Amino acid sequence: FLSFIMFFFFAAFLCFVVGCSSSSDSTREKQGDLDWTFGSPDGYVLFEGWNTDSYVGLALQSDGRIVVSTGILNGTDSNAGVLRYHADGTLDGGFGNSGLVTYDGGNGKDCGRSVVIDGDGKIVFTGYTRGADDYDMLLMRLNPDGSPDESFGVNGIVLYDNGHRSDYGRGIALQQDGKILVTARSTGDDTSQALILRYENDGTADGSFGVN
Repeated sequence: FLSFIMFFFFAAFLCFVVGCSSSSDSTREKQGDLDWTFGSPDGYVLFEGWNTDSYVGLALQSDGRIVVSTGILNGTDSNAGVLRYHADGTLDGGFGNSGLVTYDGGNGKDCGRSVVIDGDGKIVFTGYTRGADDYDMLLMRLNPDGSPDESFGVNGIVLYDNGHRSDYGRGIALQQDGKILVTARSTGDDTSQALILRYENDGTADGSFGVN
C-alpha cells in the first residue's frame, strides 16, 4: 500500500512538471525562431530592386543600425548600393536618399560587395564598377549621413584597374591604424588572380605594402 501511495505522488509530481514545462514552452519563443519585432510582423525585411548579382555585405553600427551593400537595378544595368536600416528593420530615412545611397559609374553594371564601419562611424565598402573596357575594383567611403567623404580618394571614390583585366572587390577589413585592406579577384587572358590591396586612410595606395 505504501508503495502505491509513493507511486501515485511521484506520477502526480511528474505530470505537474511536464504540464508546466509544456505550457511554458508554448508561450516562449524558441531558439531559431524569427524575431517578430524585426520587420514586424514578419521577422524579415525586403527591398525591391536587388540585381541578379546581389552578393550582400552587412555591418552593424555601434548604435544597432544595420548597413548592407549590394547592387540595385537601374533599368538594364545596376548601381552599387548601400542601405541602412534601424534595429527594427525600417529603412533609416536620415541616410542618403530615404535610406539608400547608390553609385553609378555610367558604363554598365556596378555592385557593392562588402562593407565595414570605421571608428568615426564612416561607411567603407568595396565592389566593382564597369569601366570603358572592363570592370574596375570600387572602393568608396561615406559619411555617417550617407554623403561621399570628400577627404577620401576623389569625391569619396577610389578605383583600381589591373591593366586590361576585370577587377572585382570581394572583401574588406580595417587595420587598427586606419589602413584599409581589400581582397579582390582579377580576371583576363584566360587567367584569374587573387589580389590583396592596402590603402592609406585617405584612399591613396600604400606603397610600403607589396608591389606597386
